[in-house]
Amino acid sequence: INAFSNRASFVAEKLAEYRPDVIGFQEVRPHMRDWLEENLKDYTVIGTGRGEDFQDESNVVAFRTDKFIAMALDTFWLSDTPNVPGSRFTTDQSDNPRICTCAVLLVRDTTKRLRVYNTHLDHEGPVARIQGIEMVLARIAADEERYAKTPLVLMGDFNEEPGGIVARAIDMESDGLVDTTREIPVTFHGYHPETGASKIDYIY
Repeated sequence: INAFSNRASFVAEKLAEYRPDVIGFQEVRPHMRDWLEENLKDYTVIGTGRGEDFQDESNVVAFRTDKFIAMALDTFWLSDTPNVPGSRFTTDQSDNPRICTCAVLLVRDTTKRLRVYNTHLDHEGPVARIQGIEMVLARIAADEERYAKTPLVLMGDFNEEPGGIVARAIDMESDGLVDTTREIPVTFHGYHPETGASKIDYIY
């Protein structure tokens, strides 16, 4: 009953209701990616899968085509070899590769830009999670020189509740990133909110 095919219409309904300018998706499997491209008529969907063959799950970014043009797109792997598809950290990471999708969007008919970083940290290894977020923060810092004074959004599934090592790393190592979801108590419940729920997803 929880299959994506049974939830897709609800996803479409909510997106039509809110009409967000930019969306960061998580755990998008290839058939879900196909559905997004077919059904989000007003959006451009960008990003690639995390696997060695660029398949498997992805952290795609969608943006309203009438508002933005994609200036740049990059995917890197959260690993010791970030440009090697399908690579992983050799510490306590799960078998799943993890990625960060980076995009620079140009606001149409202006010179304004927006940097978007959409990531998914490991669900098993706390060391891999801190390694992953530090890689993402390092990438954000490096991009500061290339895209000076360009606003940014960092979002994703951090697989960690508020106050953990990931949040502390962001607070210590970033310049002014603010958790805009701090008033949202729950983002994950595994379809059973009555038996347990937590907050593991964030938008900074």
